[in-house]
Amino acid sequence: MENSFPEEFRNLTRKNRKLTILDLSSNELVTLPCDLFSFNTELNTLNLSSNLLSDLPKGIFSNNPKLAILDLSNNLLSVTDWSSINSVNLHVLNTSNNRITTLDSYLRNLIDSRSVMTFLENNNYLDCSCENNDLYVWLSNQKTPNVNITEVYCSQTGISISSHINTFDSFSYDYKLKRYIGLLGLISILVILAICAVFYHRHYQNILRVRRIRRQLKDFTEENVALQQNFLLYLAYSFTDSETVLQNIFPQLEARLQQELNIDDNLVCISDRDFDVGTIISDEIIRAVSTCTAVMFVISKEFASSRWCEFESEIAIYQQKPIIIVVLEQIKIKSFPTSLRKVCYKWTRIEWPGNEYVNKLDNFWKKLTKAVIRCTDVNYRFFA
Repeated sequence: MENSFPEEFRNLTRKNRKLTILDLSSNELVTLPCDLFSFNTELNTLNLSSNLLSDLPKGIFSNNPKLAILDLSNNLLSVTDWSSINSVNLHVLNTSNNRITTLDSYLRNLIDSRSVMTFLENNNYLDCSCENNDLYVWLSNQKTPNVNITEVYCSQTGISISSHINTFDSFSYDYKLKRYIGLLGLISILVILAICAVFYHRHYQNILRVRRIRRQLKDFTEENVALQQNFLLYLAYSFTDSETVLQNIFPQLEARLQQELNIDDNLVCISDRDFDVGTIISDEIIRAVSTCTAVMFVISKEFASSRWCEFESEIAIYQQKPIIIVVLEQIKIKSFPTSLRKVCYKWTRIEWPGNEYVNKLDNFWKKLTKAVIRCTDVNYRFFA
């Protein structure tokens, strides 16, 4: 048969519209008319093997919905547009011994959706470059042996595609493993950076507190402090605990200190009695702590959550005052703000027993009075 189809043969295919099997193999065909099979809607088996076909016209099989077996082996096909195959019955596609370099996405989807048996073996050299990477991902993920790649080779290396797929699978596993390890490492680094950021933020906040205290202390020189009334002890407590402190702790403590030291002056400074009216609270706290020889904290949950109590502890730490701690109720030190936590870790403390425990209460006052006198060097300012 000649390389170009005569009009008589085209008319012959048109007249045999019920044709189901057509064998055009070994005819040295170079090209095919795009409408050659357009009238053969019942065509089931088509053999185009052992010709010289280098390409298939677009849409050549578009009118063959019943095509089940298509043999294109032993041709010169390379890159081919397979979108013209729309048969729902196709289950065998033989493209062996051609020059095929890749399988386009349409053909891959066709094979996956209809389980088409595809033969690629002998003289088909697939492109193994990175641009064709999706083909190897698809081949390595084939769950059923729909694609026969026996004796199919890589066009770049000449190595069997089966070996390439095994290498690709190994590489994919190594790549995924390295990617997961890298991702885990990145997450670890981000977590470490987040922790460092938290610690840096806390450290920076502490620096800001110290700077704020220093600025506020600039107004209180030694000359200004000397003009103020001196106290033996500054008593810091939460406003919520005022009733307990003012009724049970403060009056007894000051009376016992006056009796022990034989002094009638006010010895304990408290905000409710000794702060000047109409002044800034932070300035009064600084003045009070500066003019006292020691500081006493009456600690409770409310004290730990109070910003003013935290400020009082910061001032006491900055001025390096001796600190006495009275615990009203049990509370975890870890929940304290930084400055108060430092105080509790450094100084010993005594628990308030309550007025109902007479025996414990007497021992409490003896220890507390002794501690105040010991911490407040009696030769310091007040008794000078």
